[in-house]
Amino acid sequence: MARVARVGLLLIGYREPHMFTPAETQPLQALAGQVAVTLRNQQLVREQTLARQQLDEVNRRLTGDVWQQYARE
Repeated sequence: MARVARVGLLLIGYREPHMFTPAETQPLQALAGQVAVTLRNQQLVREQTLARQQLDEVNRRLTGDVWQQYARE
């Protein structure tokens, strides 16, 4: 089972004690799920950007090595 990291808190409350009904909690759970998906997508975009930058660097280095070898020959 995958572990889920909790990254935030959505706090909805009343000034007086109140028992939330399923009709009240369901939209909030949906909102929390959407926020979680958005945060995960942002994390994936950052990871993809970093991976692409690393790949570009390796590509530049390898291309430069090949051109240097070609120039020597």
